[in-house]
Amino acid sequence: MINILRRRIVRTEKNLRYEISQIILKLKDPRINSEFINVPKVVLSSDASFLKVFVSSLGNLNHTASVCELLQNAVGFFRSKIGKCLKMRIVPEIKFTATDSSEYAIKLNEHLKEILRINRTSDDKQTEGNI
Repeated sequence: MINILRRRIVRTEKNLRYEISQIILKLKDPRINSEFINVPKVVLSSDASFLKVFVSSLGNLNHTASVCELLQNAVGFFRSKIGKCLKMRIVPEIKFTATDSSEYAIKLNEHLKEILRINRTSDDKQTEGNI
C-alpha cells in the first residue's frame, strides 16, 4: 500500500514539475527571463497539501532568489493554472525555493572538460613515445 502511494506522489511530482515549467515559460513578466529559468526538482508532501518547487537560473543565486520572490507573488496564479491543467480537487500550497543547481552543473561540466583535455594530452604524449 505504501509503495502505491509513493508511486502516486512521484507521478504527481513529475506532472507538477512539467506544468510549473510550462507556466513559467508562458509568463509575460519582463522581470523574469523565463528562457533561463529551470525547475530541476519539486517535492510534494505525503498528503499532497504542500509543494516545494526548486528553481534555478543561469544567473547567480541572488538573481535566482529574486526570481523566486516574483514567482511566490504569483502563487495564486500558479495554483489556479495547476488546478485547471491537472484537474486536481485540492491544489497544494506552493513554496518557491532558489537553488544553484544550474551553476553546479556548469562547473561540473567545466571540470569534466578539463579532465578530458588532460587525458587527451597524456594519450597524445604516450602515442608519440611509442612511435
